[in-house]
Amino acid sequence: ASPLAKNFRLRVTAVDQDGANSSAIASLTVLPGANQPPKAVIAAVPARLQLDGTGGELLAIDGSASWDDKLVTGYRWTRLSNSSAAGFALNGSASQPVLLLANLLPGRYAFRLTVRDARKRQRLRRRRFQSRRLAIGRRCR
Repeated sequence: ASPLAKNFRLRVTAVDQDGANSSAIASLTVLPGANQPPKAVIAAVPARLQLDGTGGELLAIDGSASWDDKLVTGYRWTRLSNSSAAGFALNGSASQPVLLLANLLPGRYAFRLTVRDARKRQRLRRRRFQSRRLAIGRRCR
């Protein structure tokens, strides 16, 4: 039996119009559905964020719409080898739903988001975008 199975005991009593009754006890076992891998979802357009007082910009790549049938337990953003090398992830965001990038130079960037669930199943999604000085928020390709 599955450790996630739930067992229930039910008592059913039937009463007729004359008040006579009869009871029975039944056992019911409810099994969990099959675990599905998580769904990795990356927003279509990276968001530009202004840094307060510095004039600098951050780029936010949003994977927070990722989901699982049970529980998402981890996120991992990886820069792909065909990506420009400039820029870096801030504040541990490479393991968070939203990747924050700073110091990007014009160029092509490619990232992979890996989403993991409580049963260690995972799903990948890739996103490429082009960074231009004033057009960093254009649609991803």
